[in-house]
Amino acid sequence: MSSELPMFLLQCGVLIGLAGVFFIRGAGDP
Repeated sequence: MSSELPMFLLQCGVLIGLAGVFFIRGAGDP
């Protein structure tokens, strides 16, 4: 569990980061 938690958080961070980038680009482009 101690070794799986960091990986889980890392994946969540990457997914959130990608979602944020796509959302910002989608909202910025008409």
